[in-house]
Amino acid sequence: MLRAMAPVRIIPPERVPPILERWPALRLHPRRRQLARWLRAEGVRGRARAIEIEWRERCWMAMLPEHVLLGSRLWDPMASHLLLVETLCMNIAREVCGEFVPKTVFVKDAPCVLLRERKRGLQGHAIEASIFGVEASALASVPRLTPDCPLTPFGERFASELGRAIARLHAHVPASFGRAVNLSEKTYQWERVGRALHERVDDPSLTRALGRARAWRAGLGGERVVIHGDLHLLNMFAGPDGTLVGLIDFEDCALESRYEDLRYLHSQGPGFARAAVSAYEREAGVAIDMRTVGRLHVVSALEHFAWVDPDGPRFPRIVRWAREALAALAPEWIAD
Repeated sequence: MLRAMAPVRIIPPERVPPILERWPALRLHPRRRQLARWLRAEGVRGRARAIEIEWRERCWMAMLPEHVLLGSRLWDPMASHLLLVETLCMNIAREVCGEFVPKTVFVKDAPCVLLRERKRGLQGHAIEASIFGVEASALASVPRLTPDCPLTPFGERFASELGRAIARLHAHVPASFGRAVNLSEKTYQWERVGRALHERVDDPSLTRALGRARAWRAGLGGERVVIHGDLHLLNMFAGPDGTLVGLIDFEDCALESRYEDLRYLHSQGPGFARAAVSAYEREAGVAIDMRTVGRLHVVSALEHFAWVDPDGPRFPRIVRWAREALAALAPEWIAD
C-alpha cells in the first residue's frame, strides 16, 4: 500500500545543507536500481527496468508505470524549495480543479523527493491532431491562425473543459496562498530575445515588434491570480472524446495576470481560443478581452527566441510562428 502524503513544509534555504545528508543514495543522477530499492522500502512496487529517468531544469524525474518520482539535486537547495512549492500548488489545484490534477502520494523534504500519480491519455501532437481532425503528420499544414482553421467536436469539448479548469484554478486558489509561498511574477528574457533576432533573423519588422510588445506587456495591469504558468498541450492529457483527464507540471506557477494562462489558446486556432475563453467567462464570471489574449500569444511566440536553439530544426518554425502571429493578432506592432 502507498503511504499517505506527509505534511508539506517549506524548508528555509539556510537549513537545507545539513538535512541533505539524510539522502546519501540520491546524491547525483539516481540509478534505476537505486530508485527501485528506495521505492520498495517506501512500499511502492516497480521493476528497475520499467523506470525511465529524465532531467528537468533543476531536478531529475523518474517515470514509473503508475507514478512519477521527482527529486531535487543535492547541491541545489533552491531546487528543493521550488519542488516543494510546486507540490503545494499541485495539491491545492487538485482540491479546486478535480481529479485530472495528479494526486500526491508522498513528499519528503530536502533534498525534496516527490511521488505523484502518473496521468495518461492523448498528449501533445495527438491532442492537436484530434482538435483539427487531421493525421499527426499533417499538422504543419494546418492554417492555425486563420478563420478557416478546423475545429472538431473533440476540440470544442476539450477547449470548454480547459477553459473551465483554468477558471476554477484562478477563482479558487487565493492570491494570499501565492504570496505565502513566495510566488513571483513571470520574468521575460527580453534581452536574449533581442540578441537572437539581431544575430540570427535580421528582420526589422520583428525587431520593431519586440520593442512594442515589451512596452505593451510592461503596462498590462489587472488582478494578479495564481496561474499554472505553462499551459501547452504537452502538459495536458485528453480522453478519446475530448475530456480533460490530466494537467501536470506546476513548476512555473506564478502570481500573475490571468491572461498568462490563456496565451497558448490561439495555437489551436481562433475557434478553439473563443470556445475556451467563453467557458472561462461562464465559470469565472469575469470578462476576457480577446485582443489581450491574442497579443499575449504574440508575446509568447517572441519569447521563444530566448531559448530555442538557433541552430536547431525548430528555430525556423519559431520564426514562422512569430511572423504569422504578428500578422494575424497584432499587425500594428510591425507597421512602420
